[in-house]
Amino acid sequence: MVDFNAQNALEIVQQYDMVLDCTDNATTRYLVNDCCVLLKKVLVSGAALRFEGQVSTFNFQGGPCYRCINPVPPNPDTTQNCFEAGILGPVTGVGGALQAAEAIKILASGESAYAGKLMLASPWDGVMRAITLRGRQASCQLCGENPSITEPIDYERFCGSGKNKAYGNASTEDERITCKQLHAEPYKHLIDVRPTVEFGICALGNSKCVPFDDLMAGKTDVDPLIPKDTSEPVYVLCRAGINSQIAVQHLKKKYPDHTFKDIVGGLLGWTADIDPSFPVY
Repeated sequence: MVDFNAQNALEIVQQYDMVLDCTDNATTRYLVNDCCVLLKKVLVSGAALRFEGQVSTFNFQGGPCYRCINPVPPNPDTTQNCFEAGILGPVTGVGGALQAAEAIKILASGESAYAGKLMLASPWDGVMRAITLRGRQASCQLCGENPSITEPIDYERFCGSGKNKAYGNASTEDERITCKQLHAEPYKHLIDVRPTVEFGICALGNSKCVPFDDLMAGKTDVDPLIPKDTSEPVYVLCRAGINSQIAVQHLKKKYPDHTFKDIVGGLLGWTADIDPSFPVY
């Protein structure tokens, strides 16, 4: 597996006739779009979140690029990715099928079904609809009349935060602990902020389930889980180490005299670094 970044993206994209983007974070989306425009490649973009999927084709026969539609990246503090918001599994299947069909149509006939459109599909509601997008913008920094972007840029800086929350960066290094560190030392207090149904699938020993949404909304009394001895750290765990970081910041505000640390990589990290037999879902 190769890390796709601003240093090697052009070299990778250059090898292909078309790109299908299925990522879930703004930094990668802008990077992929910019490479496609610079290399004159068609981009079929797909996105999915919760119960809805979206598909659109960019940089097709004079049509708009992703930057024409989204010249300014979303505020990373007000957006969520698939790990944080969740997603209905079949939604990705529907979105992927639409992308595949679009790619085949373009390659086989030279025509596009979704250029200049945003196809919205909600299998949950049984609804599909198409929205007409604005055309290529003369003011676009990438494909406009006077482009200022002529090579890949620093996308983490452009989007406002590292990986745009793809892996999370709410906690500082001293507020985090790796799975190996947790495994090497006995722990007394471990809060798992995954949903109850996920906690029921698998859980680490001695962990207590406090669903993230309930914690943030103040629906669960966590006082019984907080030690009276402020020198005893409380560890916070989730599936991938994202919501746990936000939970740590929330708990620190409520219990400023205590020490809270989230587990880097969450349970996925535990499976990768400690116990390969631990369930992955």
